[in-house]
Amino acid sequence: MPLAPSKPASMVLQPLTVPTYPLTARLTPAAIASCLALHIANGIDNRADLARASNLSRTTVATGVDFLTERGLLERSTTHTPDGRGRPSDRLHFAAPIGLIAVADLGVTSSTVSLFTPDQTCLGSRLVFVDLARGPEIAVPALLEHLQSLISSLDETYGTVEICMIAVPGPVDARRSGVNRPPLLKGWGTYSLENAFVAALGCPVIVDKDVNLRALGEARTSVPTDLPLILVKVASAIEAGIVLANGDLYRGVEGFAGDVGHIASRAAGDKLCACGNTGCLQTIASTDALVSQLSELRDENLDLGDFERLVGAGDPAATRILREAVRGLGEVLAGLVNFTNPSRIVLSGTVTHWNPGILSGLRGAIYERALPIATSRLTVSTAVHGDWSGAAGALTLALEAIFSAERLSSLSVEDFHS
Repeated sequence: MPLAPSKPASMVLQPLTVPTYPLTARLTPAAIASCLALHIANGIDNRADLARASNLSRTTVATGVDFLTERGLLERSTTHTPDGRGRPSDRLHFAAPIGLIAVADLGVTSSTVSLFTPDQTCLGSRLVFVDLARGPEIAVPALLEHLQSLISSLDETYGTVEICMIAVPGPVDARRSGVNRPPLLKGWGTYSLENAFVAALGCPVIVDKDVNLRALGEARTSVPTDLPLILVKVASAIEAGIVLANGDLYRGVEGFAGDVGHIASRAAGDKLCACGNTGCLQTIASTDALVSQLSELRDENLDLGDFERLVGAGDPAATRILREAVRGLGEVLAGLVNFTNPSRIVLSGTVTHWNPGILSGLRGAIYERALPIATSRLTVSTAVHGDWSGAAGALTLALEAIFSAERLSSLSVEDFHS
């Protein structure tokens, strides 16, 4: 299969802030170590700053640092002052063989597989062109082949993969870590992604909805006052990821929260949707709908690349169709703004690259229809991480998992030294 060039190994995401939670009065060494490890993952590299960030005493910080060091997760390096005076300080960093974080960000026609270290450095990434509509039996082996090739290309000092995160373009059934009745991916509803990747990689696997991870990636790059946040991805489907004021994702009881595409839109009129209803936003604003409308108008068989090219060239018909779609999306989002009162709306997906006027059109439609009190502190923007938002969210969830107190408490000094 065609393969895009690997991205530079030096590439690093915008710095993420993995949340650290208040510690209870009864502290275990593993709980202390978990808190400190997440702060170190956020870029703190010395004991004094760890004490300030965690509100722990220096003695307690020393306990946590010793816990991590004795188990081979942390290393210290001595830094001398430039003039040679004063007491040298210890700089803390994760040990090289601590392990890798694998991320598979799946798209309907193309997917990205990447490897990260716990300090948020991307060691490599590949774009894999595989059509998920062909079914998991074809798509999953292709994804695993490229991921395993990427792992094999690294020096052994990086260690093995500790956890793998998978972002999928559809609802996720958390009980079996698979796609839950996906409207666009036939044949995936009974397939367990978790089992397939565990068998191939031999590590824990977490599967989540791609738009949830994109929203989480944006939220973790924001200051706390930028929450709640709604990220809207416009692609073959129109979906939203919702991050609450406390930083948690809102998933809904079946993991189906955020299906914006099937909200009724005045602009859609009585167009019939694949779901069986009429007037869904999906029928005018999804990328499939945009291409279909222009193909019908020009009496040509066009694809998404053609639509993007014509929009870039200022084609009147393509521009009008896109403008109407953005206005319809804005009207629907205005209702969500009135209902949820978010601090930030983030637009994500292929359309964000087409025309700088898309964002201003969306912003105008939201502000026109939403109540002034609901928009008084609202910002509307594109994703900080761009196409890497999903990987950013996956990375934060992975760090929370591998540095959880439960996992750290299972590690022993004897296992490391043996």
